[in-house]
Amino acid sequence: MIKVISKLLEDGWNVAYRQLPEGEILGDTNTPFCIIPNTWRTWEADPFVFQYDGKIYIFAEMFDYITRRGSIGYTQWEKNRFTPWKKVICESFHMSYPNVFLWHNEIYMLPETSESRKLLLYKAIRFPEQWECIRVLAEDVMWVDTTFFRNNDILYAITTDVSDEENHKDYLLTFSDNLDIIKKEQIKECNIKYSRSGGRFFTYDGKMIRVTQDCSERYGEALIFSELFPEKVLHMGVTNILCHLFPQELKMTEKKTWIGLHTYNGTEQFEVVDIERQHFNIFGLFRRVLGKVFK
Repeated sequence: MIKVISKLLEDGWNVAYRQLPEGEILGDTNTPFCIIPNTWRTWEADPFVFQYDGKIYIFAEMFDYITRRGSIGYTQWEKNRFTPWKKVICESFHMSYPNVFLWHNEIYMLPETSESRKLLLYKAIRFPEQWECIRVLAEDVMWVDTTFFRNNDILYAITTDVSDEENHKDYLLTFSDNLDIIKKEQIKECNIKYSRSGGRFFTYDGKMIRVTQDCSERYGEALIFSELFPEKVLHMGVTNILCHLFPQELKMTEKKTWIGLHTYNGTEQFEVVDIERQHFNIFGLFRRVLGKVFK
């Protein structure tokens, strides 16, 4: 995920928010997003905003500059600001894309855990700080950014198989009421320009909207918002593109050069994105110096 630009600079991400209803980004890119500060040791990306019991939380990947691995953390809206990031799930493998959701009055998370070659389901034992991996949904897979949608009271998900870097595959997963995968079908159209999911499905102007990442030129180049036709998803993939959104088109409260954008999520009160920029990082510089010394 990190791309070294020079000896002093590398790419890093921030989470940004604004107080607007979900889906408004399709009609309003002028209202500015506010940056949530990163910790001194991590940058944050892949935000999922989640409203529960009258409170607002954002879960995100926390990428550690030292270990070079992502964990899952959260921030909470308190006193008109978001609190400092706090890490809550840390494994021996990289984690990102904390897809958190409510199912039968329980809170679950389906994060991206492809480095473990498993698709893992977590459950909140004591929300928001204590989580437990309760099930291995699939093994010997490298599925990323698995994202749910419902149609005719059936729960589905679209996932992207990245085991072959040159030939990604998209699958439609069908889930049981108990959150087991009962069917896997390959989606015929798989285009790197609008294949990999970049946030939850949502409804806008009576349409089901899918958010995907445009990675055709570089990772995290832009976001694409498309209308999804559930009954045709196996044959058509993503169709009817409504918006192709580049980071330069979003207004931010901080005047910096933003170069990447790859996640969008919203609730009735907040919208969140992640935004990429080049920055100086002493840990990255130190790591590269050591790499040359011991090469």
